[in-house]
Amino acid sequence: MCKGKYLQTAQAAEKTLELLELLAADGDKLRIGELAGRLGVNRKEALLLLVTLESRALLRWDEQTRIYRPAPKTGELARRYLARSGMQSVEAAPRTIKTPRAAGSRTARAEVRRVAAGA
Repeated sequence: MCKGKYLQTAQAAEKTLELLELLAADGDKLRIGELAGRLGVNRKEALLLLVTLESRALLRWDEQTRIYRPAPKTGELARRYLARSGMQSVEAAPRTIKTPRAAGSRTARAEVRRVAAGA
């Protein structure tokens, strides 16, 4: 895989994870345009990420509210992971930033992960 293609793939993965975090935090309030704005991408790019997650049954489109919401498979993945890892539950760590983009650096994101892990 060429370096440019690898970088695009890594950026798409980063945006997808950021999108899932946004939906977990404020998903019941965010429409596609608002999600795009928070991700720093255009509506078409945000919709592509959303549709991809929907095609994998991780999100579902709510026609009534016109908002994407986590689908049951999202919770199922978390439950399977917890069961395999021997964890009973996960407590939400307080977040001081809304998205990794807001943090401004990899160092800040690593600090958030360290705090969330209880280190």
